Amino acid sequence: MRLRRTKRDLVYRSLMRRWFVLSLVVVACNKPKPLPEAILGDWETLCYTDKDSANCLSKDEHGLRKTFKSGGVLEVRRAQDDRPTSDVTTWALAGDELTITTSGGGMKLTDIYRARVEDERLVLWDEDHHRGQVLGRAGASFKPADSPSSKGGAQQITLNGQTFSIELPGGYRQTRNDKYKQHWGPTSGEGLTVQLSVTPRAQHNENGTFVTPPCNGDDYGGVSSSSQLADGIERETSVGMSLCLEGTEFTLACRAGHTRGYLEPSEKDAALALCKTVRR
Repeated sequence: MRLRRTKRDLVYRSLMRRWFVLSLVVVACNKPKPLPEAILGDWETLCYTDKDSANCLSKDEHGLRKTFKSGGVLEVRRAQDDRPTSDVTTWALAGDELTITTSGGGMKLTDIYRARVEDERLVLWDEDHHRGQVLGRAGASFKPADSPSSKGGAQQITLNGQTFSIELPGGYRQTRNDKYKQHWGPTSGEGLTVQLSVTPRAQHNENGTFVTPPCNGDDYGGVSSSSQLADGIERETSVGMSLCLEGTEFTLACRAGHTRGYLEPSEKDAALALCKTVRR
């Protein structure tokens, strides 16, 4: 017995064929490019990290713009002024191993990373030194990863195994969180920023053995500041202090600045006051 096809059946079959062809096209378009192709083009540094992740809590405004060109040419430019560096830089891929070689000033530097493209970001991870960088397509919008925020008051922080607290205003969020460093800044708009770090103290040679000297009040606890040229004017970029952690080999440092990149003279006292709230 022959089955009779109705007009509705024919329309349905035609729609199904179109859907199947469209599905194949979508799958083909969404298929990720091989790494040698995906890495080509303009990228800019989003953040540096000690975690093998594509997440960035904030964007590094002083990073570099890198253009991976076919033939192994890597063009490196400064993000803030879009000027090329004077070094000669090349790149080469072997599987997912990316080798970047920089020559200049009579020196040659080679960096080796495990490279991958994840969520439209290029992740470069140095397995030997447990550090890396995350790059995004140049000009693309940036969305920071979620991070803890402050409700105001004492904020407990642990860095490099050392725990302490600092008084932070409400409406602040983590903008960096590594093993040795943690940064905080306003959730939105402009304002003061805080940079905290816990690092080993310098050692000295004692009868052929390197030892960490005891805490010395003359070397730690004082106020220090940094400055640089901004718009042709020497400006104070940060103010802070350091604290020698008794019974350990570490120093805790606090630096306070401003999201604009420098402090106005009237902001210096308020910035320093943030660092003076550090308690162990």
